[in-house]
Amino acid sequence: MIYGGPSMQLTSRQRKRERQEVFTARMAVPQYLNWLSTPITFDRDDHPDRFVAPGVYPLVVDPIIVNTRLSKVLMDSGSSLNIIYLETLDLLGIKRAQLQPSASGFHGVVPRKKALPVGRIDLPVCFGTAANFRKETLTFEVVCF
Repeated sequence: MIYGGPSMQLTSRQRKRERQEVFTARMAVPQYLNWLSTPITFDRDDHPDRFVAPGVYPLVVDPIIVNTRLSKVLMDSGSSLNIIYLETLDLLGIKRAQLQPSASGFHGVVPRKKALPVGRIDLPVCFGTAANFRKETLTFEVVCF
């Protein structure tokens, strides 16, 4: 346990209760769902006969960017703009010196507000698994909202 900060204000009774809570903690035991061992697969039989507007529905994917798997990335193929946050670049270990100047700002991401990118950068992006993947280099506008 770490002592200090707000815990210094506790009475001896409160500290005793805090110690009891810490020492009674148990390791979490995962509870799996019944169908979890059944693989989900799709083939041509699952494909609809026709699409009203192919490629316009957004997806949430987990791509690998610069050897790091990101989670819950919104991919909207109807858009011609790829956005990545400056915080994300920092977490990926990409230096700001690698950014190229952006051509201009854009509208529509944040309502009634023009976004001015910090810069732009080309990054390798991999979608899929080792058995079935696609790797592309995408140009991202770097923003700091």
